[in-house]
Amino acid sequence: MIGCLPGSWNITTAKTNHVLLSCAADEAISILYADVVQDAENISAVKIRIGFGTSVLPAETEGTLQPGVFLNHPGIPIGGGKVSSFTINAPATGGLGESVLLTGEAPTYAYSVVLIWLTKKY
Repeated sequence: MIGCLPGSWNITTAKTNHVLLSCAADEAISILYADVVQDAENISAVKIRIGFGTSVLPAETEGTLQPGVFLNHPGIPIGGGKVSSFTINAPATGGLGESVLLTGEAPTYAYSVVLIWLTKKY
């Protein structure tokens, strides 16, 4: 197991199945904490989904559980809105070789994604 690692990304464009983290085929990533903060300069809400997948996030169906998606928000509020997923007691864990993927609308300025994770070799 690799130690607990933090990471931060500034997102300024629309993303579809953008790889934030990846691992080897015999490893799995566990997310302990996920945080998305909209910059105060943005003038519209931003829809965002973060989850596990080999190349695409599971399809979004309203009112239905989306396996593998650990952070989903229909529109993070403008002016510094924030959404968090604190999962240290029950980490969100992907399958072997699955990446952490981001799909999000284009912000008018930017938003930041912060993750804390572990990678375990099997």
